[in-house]
Order: sequence, then structure tokens, then C-alpha cells
Amino acid sequence: MSLPSVLIAAPTAEVKNYCFRNWIDNVMSFSYPNIDVFLSDNTNDYGANAKKNQTYCDETYPGAKITIKPSMVSSKLTLLEKMAFCHNECATRALNQGYDYLLHLESDIFPPSDVIEQLMAESIIRPNAIIGAMYHTDEGKDRHLMVLKTINRSMFDKKFDKLRPDEEAYFVNGYLRRVFSVGLGCVLIPRHLLPKIKFRADKKSDMAPDGYFAEDCYFRDKIEIYSHTAIMCRHDNRRWGIKGLDYK
Repeated sequence: MSLPSVLIAAPTAEVKNYCFRNWIDNVMSFSYPNIDVFLSDNTNDYGANAKKNQTYCDETYPGAKITIKPSMVSSKLTLLEKMAFCHNECATRALNQGYDYLLHLESDIFPPSDVIEQLMAESIIRPNAIIGAMYHTDEGKDRHLMVLKTINRSMFDKKFDKLRPDEEAYFVNGYLRRVFSVGLGCVLIPRHLLPKIKFRADKKSDMAPDGYFAEDCYFRDKIEIYSHTAIMCRHDNRRWGIKGLDYK
């Protein structure tokens, strides 16, 4: 009996080239054998960046199923809209090519080598849930776990907030924690949930696609999201610049 197939996928762009080779090297070190890799590259350069990185993968990992596709997304879209477009390309590819799972792994997130086995073990127990690994975001005094908890004052009064630094030690207990959001950095999504998911962004809002994703899962689709507190990833992030100046 063959192991479930997993598509590891995410948006990427030239701004992530500083860690691209380290990222693909880390993915290729994963212990789970039945994986393919797909990156949707939204660099506005007619596919040049995707071609360069595809060449590196082909030469370094011959025989591996790694595809880096220029998204050819409209340059008129905002950055967040481009990201949503690429997220949807990843989900569509997983569906159309028959993968059992989508591991959405952002191109600056570095999980441990057995991340798929750990996430899948919990997904088998909770087949209708999305389970994600932990990582930190922001820097300095703003650094925090990428987790939004749910605070229930009543069934009609819910608040979603990030963990305070003094809450992290209590939260990280080695087990699953049901949360409102774990972002999209490293989440395992079973195939049968993908048709419900439509990544989106709004020109009038600064909310990223992972925010709308969490909202839609919680309010519209009633999909539970869990943080796997035994899995910590390294987040090799760099600031993209100033909104309205360096990107729109």
C-alpha cells in the first residue's frame, strides 16, 4: 500500500531568493518519501526568476519532482492579491493532480525533517481539521508565535488575539491546541477540504490572505484549525519594505 501523496507548495518571488536554495535543500531533506514540490512565482519578470531557480533544482536534485511556475499574474494587482492568486494556484494543483494532502509551506519557513509525519499522524485522527506547525514572526519586542487564539465571551461575542509573551510557555505543551489561526507558513490540508477553500485579498484592506483564510475556515466553512505545539519551525523572514513605497 502506497503512502499518501503530499504536494509541498507555496507562492514565492525574487524577494525570497536570499533563502531559496536553503529552503529547497531543507525540503529535499524531509524524511517523508512521497512528496512533490510546486512553487508559484509571482515575480514580474516574464518568468526569468522561476527559470533560474528551476535550473538550480534540476541540476542539484535530478529526478526530484520540483516545479517552479511563473504565475503570470497581472501586474495591476496588489501584492496581497498576487499572493492570494498564487495560494489558489497551489491548491488547484493539489486538487487537479490528485494529491492526498497539500502542505502549504511558505518559502521562508524551515520545519524539522519529519514535519509531514508529525502533522499527518494528527490529521489521520482529525481528518476534517487543518493542522499547522509553529513559528515566530516579527522581530525584537514584537516577536511572537504566529498563533491567533480564540477568546469566547459568549457564543455571539468572540475575539481573536495573538499570544502574549507570558502565555507562550503555557500554550506550548507538546500537544494540539485549537486556535483561530496558525497562518499559512506550514499547514497540512487534506484533499477533501481543498474545494471549500478560496484564498482572497481585498484592495481596501491590509489583511493578508492567511487572515481571510482563517476567517473563512472559522465562520463560513466550520473547519477547525489546530497548532501542533511539538513542531517549531525556523522563520527566515526579511522585511519587504514600506507599503505604498516599496510595494502596493
